Amino acid sequence: MTRQQLHPLCLLFVILVLLLTRHYWVNTMPEYLLAAAGVFLTGIPHGAMDHHTASFLNGTRFKLLRYLLLYLVSALLYLAVWFVYPAVAFLLFLGFTAWHFGETDSMCFGQKKIPAILIFIYGWSLLMWLLLKDAATILYWTDLITGHHHFSQQLIQALTTIPHLLWFVLLSVLLLYMTERKKWLSALLFLVFIFCAVYTSLLMGFVVYFAGWHSLQALHHLRTSVFQRTGIKQIFLHALPAIAGSLVLLFIILRFGTGGWIENNGLPSLFVLLSVLTLPHMVQMHKLYQFRLK
Repeated sequence: MTRQQLHPLCLLFVILVLLLTRHYWVNTMPEYLLAAAGVFLTGIPHGAMDHHTASFLNGTRFKLLRYLLLYLVSALLYLAVWFVYPAVAFLLFLGFTAWHFGETDSMCFGQKKIPAILIFIYGWSLLMWLLLKDAATILYWTDLITGHHHFSQQLIQALTTIPHLLWFVLLSVLLLYMTERKKWLSALLFLVFIFCAVYTSLLMGFVVYFAGWHSLQALHHLRTSVFQRTGIKQIFLHALPAIAGSLVLLFIILRFGTGGWIENNGLPSLFVLLSVLTLPHMVQMHKLYQFRLK
C-alpha cells in the first residue's frame, strides 16, 4: 500500500472511531480541545513556513524583512475587515478557502494542469459538503460571526436548500476527472473518508479534513520541494517562530475584537485567526504550485 493510499485510510479509521464514540464527545469541551489541537499541531504549522517558500521561489532576490512586513500588513488589513465588515470578511474567506482547498487537492491526485474554474468548483463543493450537513449549526455560527448580517444569512440559507448529496456528487466527479488513473484508489478512499466525515459533527468533520488531510498534504508538498525532503521534526522546528507569532495575533483578536463572535464564544476567534493567516498563505502556496507545474 502506498503512502497516498494509507493516508486517507488512516483518516477513515479516525472518523469511524469518532462516529462510534460520538455520544461521549460531541458538543463537549473535549471536542473544542481536539479541534484547537488539530489547528495548532498541523493547521498553523503548515502555513508557518511561507517565508521559506518565498525564499525558495525568489532565491537571492528574497528579502526577509520586506516579506514579513508585507505578510503582516496583508494579514492585519484583512483582520481590520473582520472587525469592521465581518460579513464581507466571511464571504471572502469562503471564496479563497474553496480555491485553496481545491488547488491543494488537485496537486495531491495529479500533476496535470487543470482549469482554474474546475479547481474552484471542486473546492467550493468540498467546502459546502463539509459545512452544510448541519444547516442549523452553520446558520447559528454564520449569524454569530457576521453579526446577523442579512445578506450572508440569506446566502447560507439559500445554499442549505440545495440537496446536500449534490455537493458530494459534484466533488466526486471533479476529483475523479482531476485524478491520474494510477491514483484512483487513493481518490476513492479519500471520497469515502470525506463522505463519512460530515456525520461526526460540523466542527470535527471540518477539522479532521483541514488538520488531518489538507495540512499534512501541504506539509508533504513543502517537504518534497522547498525543504528537499528534510525531516519532519526539523520542519516543525522551522515553524515554531511563526506559531508563536500566531499566538500573539490570537491574543490581539481576543483582546481588541468587539464583535459578538468574540464576546460570546472563544472558538470564532480561532476561526478568524485561521482566515487571517490563510489569505497570505494561499497566495504563497499558489506560487509554489505554479512553480511545480512548470
